[in-house]
This record gives sequence, C-alpha cells and structure tokens, in this order.
Amino acid sequence: MKVGKLYQVTKYFWMVFPSKELIHKAIHKAVHITSLTFPYEVEVQITVQYYNNRLNWKVSYIPPADVFVLLQRGVECHKILTANGEIGWIWISKSDSFLVEEIKQ
Repeated sequence: MKVGKLYQVTKYFWMVFPSKELIHKAIHKAVHITSLTFPYEVEVQITVQYYNNRLNWKVSYIPPADVFVLLQRGVECHKILTANGEIGWIWISKSDSFLVEEIKQ
C-alpha cells in the first residue's frame, strides 16, 4: 500500500478507530480476535456500539465497496481518510490484506 493512493475494501465491514493505540487495546481485550472485519453489518454495529457506549472510544466502520485514502502506512495499523471525510485508523492483518485493493485512476 502507498500513501496518498485511493483504496477500496472489497468485502466485509471494517472498524475505524480514532487511534492506533485503541486498535491494540481492542485486540488485547479479546485475545481470540484475528481480524477487525465483520461479514455482517449487524455484527459490526453491535461491536461499534459496545466500544462507543461502554468505553467511549468513538469507533466507526466502513462498509464493503467503500473507498479510503491511505494517509500513513504502518505494519498492520494504517491511518486513513474515509469517503465521508473521517480520519481514523484501520487494522489490515496479513490474512486480510487481499480484501483491500488499490483503485487505478
């Protein structure tokens, strides 16, 4: 992935966190997590609601086929600008990387 390029998630709903530190906390809270993507919108809505209501984290999500601009690249945590103007962080594990593709302009 390259900074400044436009990308699209091809499948699943992806959680967007306000910081990369909160991504690590989310993963640490539930050691069984291998991904922060969800196949069904109701699953991601319930999870986002938990983080927002119980922990006051201000987490959101992006749906399948949504686009984002990569602002900062990390190993698995990446800072993005979503299609609706939100800046946040997503976790793209190696096992999920094939679910994100660059949009050729």
